[in-house]
Amino acid sequence: MTGVLTHREYALVAELSRVLDEAGYTEKEVKAAIGVTGELLISTAHLSRYRHSLVTDGPLRDIVRLFVLAEPLPRSLAAAAFAPVDLRSLEELGLLECERDRVRPLVHVVPFRHVRLVHDFDAAELQQDHVSGVSRSSALLETLTVRKRVELTLDVGSGCGVQALLAAQHSARVIATDLNPRAVRFTELSARLSGIDNVDVRQGDGFEPARESSFDLILSNLPYVLSPDRSYLFRDSGAPGDAMSQSAVLSAAALLREGGIAEIMSNWIDAEKDWSARPRRWLEGAGCDAWLLHAHSEDALTYAASFLRPLDVRDPKYPAALDRWVDYYRKAGIEKIASGVVILRRRAASNWTRADEMPLPSAAASEHILRVFAAEDDLRTLDQDSDLLDSAFRLVEPHRLEQTLYFRDAHYETPPARLVLQNGVGVVGEVPSSHLVVLFHLDGTRALRQVVSDVAGQIGVDTDKAVFDILRIVRRLYQLGIVVRTSPQAQP
Repeated sequence: MTGVLTHREYALVAELSRVLDEAGYTEKEVKAAIGVTGELLISTAHLSRYRHSLVTDGPLRDIVRLFVLAEPLPRSLAAAAFAPVDLRSLEELGLLECERDRVRPLVHVVPFRHVRLVHDFDAAELQQDHVSGVSRSSALLETLTVRKRVELTLDVGSGCGVQALLAAQHSARVIATDLNPRAVRFTELSARLSGIDNVDVRQGDGFEPARESSFDLILSNLPYVLSPDRSYLFRDSGAPGDAMSQSAVLSAAALLREGGIAEIMSNWIDAEKDWSARPRRWLEGAGCDAWLLHAHSEDALTYAASFLRPLDVRDPKYPAALDRWVDYYRKAGIEKIASGVVILRRRAASNWTRADEMPLPSAAASEHILRVFAAEDDLRTLDQDSDLLDSAFRLVEPHRLEQTLYFRDAHYETPPARLVLQNGVGVVGEVPSSHLVVLFHLDGTRALRQVVSDVAGQIGVDTDKAVFDILRIVRRLYQLGIVVRTSPQAQP
């Protein structure tokens, strides 16, 4: 790591980390202590509820009250909870403030996955250098990150350090950058409190502090919001339109090693019939394969309203701020804005770009993303449909099969059934209800040609029609990573 902290501060953080370890200050134990079964959400509304359900006792209870619930504590309780670490030492680190008879927290220190994150409170009025916790965008990026062993990872726009710290567990070394000096300090504090020492934290603008290196994995959560303001470093880049997203995509592509993967949180102007048209143009000649994932597009007014947090609609500043943002979009000719993720892989070959809707990612999407890239490569090497017909296919587990019937005009209509992976990016595979029986034959042992022969009679179509329909269905499921291609087993 770089010398963001002093030698004394390193020693103090190490002592505090040991105290937190001994108290059982992990995500699992903290969630159990406050009765949380899902994600631990650190917002004003959730913390109010957590205060009423805190059931543990001992040092863990008081550490949770201070660092998670952001409650001031009597000085005697805080001193006992953190012993043998002196409260003045924690004050020196900027984690709390000691008053005459009580201790007041200055930041959250929250366990998340297998790390601890230092970040600011979710206050009604934020400072320009505010450092957020695990936001919706950072949670999405964490879900989508490819978790394979790599040598060197870059986390751009590190914030509290969540991406860098989780990537450190499958990277020999991580470089984390942020323009905000406060975020740089918080990232290093988070790393040391998590017992992580292979993260090099650098202060600077975007990719600039790491231009001398190339990377196996790049994670980017820069301030991509299309904004006329410079109110918050974590949101507003000052770049015109979607220039920040374009710059992030091209910078990541340039710094990838062969075979390396980049995942970039992005917003872009959606001004054409195809939402993917603009990022496709960015990637021309970039030397990377690309998977463009579209979360949603919003009209400019809706987009502005969603990002004008922390202003409340009752705040007298809100109408003027909304007018300013909408006027900015009008003058720039921006009517609609797309949100999504750009996933790149550098490859010295004829590159491909594909685009898919991403309705709702589930969890742990790493393996799914790798399957999709492998399948796209494979499909582009196949010359004829016979190659697919001679292959066997197996459904990926676990997944969910959804079928909805609509009653209309005195009969039920059966739209296509939907397949959704339990662990994946959320893409949806559709299968016509008339062909659902095909799924029960995709066991990875029989060639698709044999499946067609077996199924044709069951669905009441001739073999030629069955071949066309089943090939189309299975090809799409393969492309989406919902089935995998295998070699058929010899039949007795």
